[in-house]
Amino acid sequence: LVVLLSHDDRRAGTKEFETAVRQLPGFVQFIRDDVASTITRPGSAQPGQRVDSFFHIYFDGTADADRAGPKVARMADTFKLGVFRMRTTRIV
Repeated sequence: LVVLLSHDDRRAGTKEFETAVRQLPGFVQFIRDDVASTITRPGSAQPGQRVDSFFHIYFDGTADADRAGPKVARMADTFKLGVFRMRTTRIV
């Protein structure tokens, strides 16, 4: 899963999110990328959406990721986030 997280003064921060993610069944690891700045898309009348961190969350298998997706999406009640399911494929 890839999760986009925006943490401002009205929402819980990343530490609480990280703790919740670590407790998901089948969780293996996550990689966190913090956003330094955003670039407005050329020709766009509006600025880019606010994202503070990207979390690349890895699970034991696709079934665990499938089950975790809705659980993470329900965390939107506490955290300001977006969830995307990605599949890692190895090309040799």
